[in-house]
Amino acid sequence: MKKILSTLLLACLVAFTSPAMAKGSDTATTTFTLTINAPLAISTPAALPGGVAGASYAVTLAATGGVPPYTWSLNSGSTLPAGLTLTSAGILSGTPTTAGTYSFGITVTDSKLSLVKAAASVKVPVPVK
Repeated sequence: MKKILSTLLLACLVAFTSPAMAKGSDTATTTFTLTINAPLAISTPAALPGGVAGASYAVTLAATGGVPPYTWSLNSGSTLPAGLTLTSAGILSGTPTTAGTYSFGITVTDSKLSLVKAAASVKVPVPVK
């Protein structure tokens, strides 16, 4: 069922009423509400804005769908450029110390524990003097 729900492209709210059998031949009516959220997705492009070695850097990662709030983390085995850190709020910041092109994996998790993993990269050139 999760797979079926995850293929929905738009969030929606559905309310319906259903008869319920009470004791004997009595009936009662109750209303159910079903909320279907858009699938969780990382909306930040994989190629993050470039930084410069020795200069302050900050970018905020973004997600859509799922059920906020979102929690961000670095994938196991991935490393960020020296001098940068990723907060659980999705802020990648710091001062990169070494020039290069860095690739790493990120994960976003929503409040219902759905998660999405993606690859990201950032170029850190040598500063121009």
